[in-house]
Amino acid sequence: MESYSKSDLLRFFRVFELNIKAFAKLVFNSISGTDREETLDFLFNQKSTLFPAAHLLRDQHISQTDSQVRDSMCYLSDTEITQAVTNQLALYQSLTPLEFRSLYRPYDVLYAWKDFDPSNDQRALLFQRAFDTDIEFIETLSSLKYIDPSSQNRAPYIPENYLKHFFDVVSLKKRLESLATGSKDYVDEAKELLKLWRASSDD
Repeated sequence: MESYSKSDLLRFFRVFELNIKAFAKLVFNSISGTDREETLDFLFNQKSTLFPAAHLLRDQHISQTDSQVRDSMCYLSDTEITQAVTNQLALYQSLTPLEFRSLYRPYDVLYAWKDFDPSNDQRALLFQRAFDTDIEFIETLSSLKYIDPSSQNRAPYIPENYLKHFFDVVSLKKRLESLATGSKDYVDEAKELLKLWRASSDD
């Protein structure tokens, strides 16, 4: 089997993201009735499709309120967008910490969740559980590493500039520093994550 480098995969996903909106527009502009209802349900009402759903629906949600692009960009009706947002929020709120850590591109889901529901209550409940123990804290923070597809080395890092929209980054970093300098388990993992932490001023 042919092997692919991390760079190849990142390039693929970048192309995928650029084309998925055009593909979705083409599909939804060509289907109606039962086919449309089933496609909407499959895309926006399943945990297995949270990444593309968040990516597409956030774009539709923003375009819906922008009169300059609404007619050209919106391929979902207001009713469909409202129902899709309702379905997505229900899925977000039912996520377990393990399911969140398993997400591809968790920031897409987090930003969509914030757009659809500015209140932080439900997100706070999820991360209260996700950060409960030291190992869960380490694993959850590890899942929030980011790779900038436009960077030269494409090395993963912990982006404070993204985290600050959802978490108290001062408290997060203090806990990580405490683990990295302590005598408990997970010292090595904490040290590694601390090396990857990129402060907002560094972006």
